[in-house]
Amino acid sequence: MKKHVLNIMVLCVCLWPLSVLATSKPAEITPHIQAEQPHGKATLRYWGFDIYDVSLWMDTPEWSMQKPFALSLNYVMPLSKERMVEETIKQLQTQRQWPVETVDKFTEVLHATLPAVEKKDRLTAIYTPQKSLQLFLNGKYYSEIMDKELLPAFVNIWLGEGNDLPELRANLLNLAQ
Repeated sequence: MKKHVLNIMVLCVCLWPLSVLATSKPAEITPHIQAEQPHGKATLRYWGFDIYDVSLWMDTPEWSMQKPFALSLNYVMPLSKERMVEETIKQLQTQRQWPVETVDKFTEVLHATLPAVEKKDRLTAIYTPQKSLQLFLNGKYYSEIMDKELLPAFVNIWLGEGNDLPELRANLLNLAQ
């Protein structure tokens, strides 16, 4: 019995740092967002597999495209750049029927801005209203989305009403379900 209790205590002590890491604020967010805790957190699952854990950071009680915010995605599995672009385009197309020329433009911009990710990589997107979405890979600046048509559609993948991920959105925005 004592050995069992001791094993549980050791396990808890070993896992405790992981729980701290899961909610610790990425350094790249600090100059933009003052909040010390995420507004909401969620996990994206696809066919029963965890893809990434995502957290929303903001200083306001309610999310708005008129205020700065950040999304931090911690990847549980690797994804190639091609897969990142392909899945993003699929999500964008669930929002509305985009003209072929617009989809081609979005694809080109996404190929230039999205990275390939490995397991345990962190991709942070920091939104500056009416300007851009800066992307940081593992804390280092990677790229920026400035296209005025793509920017809100890209953000709406996670936060927009009527998106294809309503449970994820509700968890990020702390909405009553």
